This record gives sequence, structure tokens and C-alpha cells, in this order.
Amino acid sequence: RGPARVYAASSQAEASQLWTTLIGSMEMPSVDFAKESVVFLMMGMRSTGGYAVVPESVTAKGDGVTVTAQTQSPARGDIVTQAFSAPYAVIAVSRAGVHSAVWVSAGEVVAKTQ
Repeated sequence: RGPARVYAASSQAEASQLWTTLIGSMEMPSVDFAKESVVFLMMGMRSTGGYAVVPESVTAKGDGVTVTAQTQSPARGDIVTQAFSAPYAVIAVSRAGVHSAVWVSAGEVVAKTQ
């Protein structure tokens, strides 16, 4: 079980590098960095499927944002993929120049940018 992490990107170069490193496949959706920034919510490695990151809201303060996103886990007895998974969510936030992010779930801090 890997640790949850959150990353913020305020430029195309930053976002592209994070996308390639963290997501790898697929093309990154276009973002207008004059108006938006990108936040990556990475749940960490899990031993099966059935996990998810579900963003709910974003609040901004200065050059930082707090993202409320719930984590979902499979219920006992659920039939899930028997393969490692690394659930994530990538969201564009309506604020340019975001350099820090905090991920909150159920009132608890899950991760902060380093």
C-alpha cells in the first residue's frame, strides 16, 4: 500500500512532466494555464481493483487550494480485479498559479504538496 500524494501544476511544462511521470498513458487534456491549474490526487498502490478517488469540491486561498475528495474502497466480499491498481483523479481548478494543494477526505488531511 503506497502513500497517498497530491501534486499541483501551474504551467504546461509542470503538468506535462507530472502527467508523464504519474499517469504515463493517454494524452493529457488541454488546460488554459492563464485561468487554471491542475491538481493530481494519487491514492497510492493498492493490491486489487475496486478503489477510487472522487473529487467533490475545491476551495482556494492565495496560491494554494484545498481539494475535498473521498476515497472509495471495495467492501468485504466484493468481486474485484486481482491486479495491482493505483487510483487517481486529475482535476483542473479555476485558479491560475496554484503552487500548493491539500487533499482532505472526511475532515482529515490525506496529503499535502511537498
